[in-house]
Amino acid sequence: MRFNNPWFLLTLLILPLYIYFAIWFKRKKATTIPFSRSKVLKRALKGKRRSYNFLDVIRFTALFMLIVSLSEPEIDSQREIQATWERSDTDIVICLDVSGSMLTETVNEKVLARRFSNRLNDSKKVIENFVKSLSGQQVAMVSFSNSAKIITPLSDDYSLVVDKSNDITIDPNKQNMTAIGMGISLSCAILKDSPAKSKFIILITDGVNNTGQFQPIEATESFAVPFGVKVYPIGFDASRLYRGSAVDIETLHKIASLTGTGFAGLAGSSEDLLEIVTNIGKSENINEDKEIPTAFVPIHNFLLIGAFLLLIIELYLRKIYYLELQ
Repeated sequence: MRFNNPWFLLTLLILPLYIYFAIWFKRKKATTIPFSRSKVLKRALKGKRRSYNFLDVIRFTALFMLIVSLSEPEIDSQREIQATWERSDTDIVICLDVSGSMLTETVNEKVLARRFSNRLNDSKKVIENFVKSLSGQQVAMVSFSNSAKIITPLSDDYSLVVDKSNDITIDPNKQNMTAIGMGISLSCAILKDSPAKSKFIILITDGVNNTGQFQPIEATESFAVPFGVKVYPIGFDASRLYRGSAVDIETLHKIASLTGTGFAGLAGSSEDLLEIVTNIGKSENINEDKEIPTAFVPIHNFLLIGAFLLLIIELYLRKIYYLELQ
C-alpha cells in the first residue's frame, strides 16, 4: 500500500485528542443536568449509555476512514498482475542425442580421484542445472537416436522435466544411429504454434547425422527458419579415454548461422558444456530477474463513501431510534 498524500495521516494524531475531549465533554454535560433524583436518572440512562457508546465508536471510525481517505491510499495489486506478466515469453526445447556413443566415458581430471562418468550423465547434470535456473519460461525435451521422440511437452513444471531427463537410458544395441535432423524437426513442431516472443532449441550431440527423413540443414531451413526458432547447437566430445564418433562441427556451425545464433559450441568437458549452456541462458536473458510492473488501485473513494455512510447511520440511529437527552 502507498499514500499519495501521506501528510494527511498526521491528522490522525489529533483523533485521540478529539475522542478524549468528546468523552470529557459528555461527562461534564451529564453532571450539569438538573435532575433531583439521580437514581432515577441512572436507571433511565443505563440502556441508552451503552447505545451512545456504540454510536460514538461508529462516529470515531467514520472520522478515521475520512482522514485516511484524504491521504489517497492505493493498494498493490502485484500478485494479480504477476500471474499474467510471468507468462512465458520464452519457450525452450532441449534436444538431446541419446545414441550409443553418448555412453562414451568421460573423466574429470580436476577431481583428485579422477571421477569417471559418460557423455549422457554429464549432459543430464547440465540440463538439470539449466532447467532449475529457469523462472517463468516453458521448457520441453526431445531425444533422438535412430528416431526422435518427445520426452516432455512444453511445461513450467521443472521438476517433471528434470525427473524425465534423469530417467533417460540408452540401449547401445538398439540406439546405434544419430538422427539430428529428426530431432530438430520434432523440436520445431513443438514450438511451431507457441505464442512466445522467443523460441529456441538447445541441441546437444556428439556425432554425425546418419539416419532420418530430414538432414540437419534441411530440417533447419524447412522448419526452424520459417517458424522463427533459433537453434543453439553444441558438439559434445568429452572423451579422454576412448574416441567415439567425431562431432560434425561444420554442420552445427551452419545450423547456428541459419538461425542467427552465431557459431556452434564445442564442449571438451562437462565443465565446458555447463559454461556453454549457461552462456546461452544469459544471451536469452532467462536467468535475469525480470521487473514485474506494480499496479496500484486507489481505494480512497471507497473509504470516503464508507465514512459518509457510517456518519449517516450514526446520525439516523441517534436522532430517530434514540431520544437524545437535552
